[in-house]
Amino acid sequence: MKVLIVEDEILERKALIHLMKTEFEQVSIVLTADNGEQAVKMAVQERPDLILMDINLPLLDGISAMKKIREQLEDCPVIMVSAYSDYEHLRGSMREHALDYLVKPYSVETFVEAVKRGLGIDNKREEPSFYGKTGSGNGEAWFVGFSESDGERKYIAIYLNDSEHRDQISGNKAKEMALEILK
Repeated sequence: MKVLIVEDEILERKALIHLMKTEFEQVSIVLTADNGEQAVKMAVQERPDLILMDINLPLLDGISAMKKIREQLEDCPVIMVSAYSDYEHLRGSMREHALDYLVKPYSVETFVEAVKRGLGIDNKREEPSFYGKTGSGNGEAWFVGFSESDGERKYIAIYLNDSEHRDQISGNKAKEMALEILK
């Protein structure tokens, strides 16, 4: 198997290479790129089985690079890696169908699980990834979004208030709410 690591920070890149070599014997080739333009060229040329891509890259950001890669390799799984947990980066990654979104610093276990999912290794215990939007105010909190597991997308809306009352909505109503808020 072949993995492309796209990271402009040399220490981060070396750490990811080390993790790939020590945790995944199935990976025989680890390619690297240090900017978005190089990532697009290398991905199209080398056709990796998985791409690990930082969001903040020189020359072309990670989300734009993923979009260009998707034009030629639409089924290649991409795991986005970022030091930022903001909604716009997450939303941009979702729009381009990133497999996962890891926020630095992340645990080795989180990394390994995401890469296993990306490479199709040991998917027996696949946990769904949740994507969505949260909000709070006036003693209330909510989450609206979706999860993906086994290739199926399920929508959910959860509402909490001060009295620990919790409402959970799923199905078509949750889908309508999620699509409206996430657009």
